[in-house]
Amino acid sequence: VPLPTYPFQRQRYWVARRVEAATATLQWVLPGSDEPSVAHAAPDNHVAPRDELELFVADLWRQHLGIERIGIDDDFFALGGNSMIATQIVTRFKDALQVDLKLQQFMQNSTIRALTAALEAAEAPAVAAQ
Repeated sequence: VPLPTYPFQRQRYWVARRVEAATATLQWVLPGSDEPSVAHAAPDNHVAPRDELELFVADLWRQHLGIERIGIDDDFFALGGNSMIATQIVTRFKDALQVDLKLQQFMQNSTIRALTAALEAAEAPAVAAQ
């Protein structure tokens, strides 16, 4: 009696981070194929970070997402972010800025513009308490 083999005949996919500076495109490659497929392409309405806090947040995103060109209106999850990376970034906020930002607040404010506003709002009560 032959055993079913379908669980062992899965096709494997490797994700290779190839980021093109001009379009911030994340691509994936099928095994045995030289042609990448586009998984995400950032729109051209790029707005660079304007102040020190936005620049700090953008640098954290660059380090964790591996994307060089990040604007303040780019969505964290659309750029390939997930809850694990978000948790790491929230921890870095707590360590570097001494701001108690909840993970839920990060999830609700998934652009740099909204996130810096939430960080400033969370920072204000901390300063008033001192």
